[in-house]
Amino acid sequence: LNAVLSTGEIIRGESSITKAGGVIDHVYITPSRVKANEDVLKAIENADYIVMGPGSLYTSIIPNLVISQVAAKKIYISNVMTQHGETDNFKVSDHIEAINKHVGENIFDIVIANSRVFDEDVLARYRKEKQEAVEIDYEKIAELGIKLIENYDVGIVENNTIRHNAEKVSELIYNYIIDDKPTM
Repeated sequence: LNAVLSTGEIIRGESSITKAGGVIDHVYITPSRVKANEDVLKAIENADYIVMGPGSLYTSIIPNLVISQVAAKKIYISNVMTQHGETDNFKVSDHIEAINKHVGENIFDIVIANSRVFDEDVLARYRKEKQEAVEIDYEKIAELGIKLIENYDVGIVENNTIRHNAEKVSELIYNYIIDDKPTM
């Protein structure tokens, strides 16, 4: 995995990209002729939904998308917090636009995002690590034509650590899929 920073510098290797701390313009894989496994392509072809995220935007999510396109409805789970060295100052739409830039089109139908405002004492600890809560920028998401599913319980604090509430995220995905199915 390689990253081109806004300065033009090329960083090679997944762990080196985050450590570099620069603004990432785009990522690419070498060799460029990477092929997806046939069984994976078959499973994707038969999928009704594909859920992506949360995870490191440039080093975990985007590399999987630059290999092939898929036709299923795509749900993106936005990170709750920014990641220093990858998504500094990113809002929800910035994550989506970074992915779209790499695949050449808007690929998401739905985004799930946290709307909880965390206590200042917890956020102060994260700011020391140069992280902040990912902000929902409603107008930009609407301009992208993506359905926003926001929920106060997507992000939770456990043992003074902010993380995704897996049960709530699963519930939101399940409810969306059930509501999206046409009635007979």
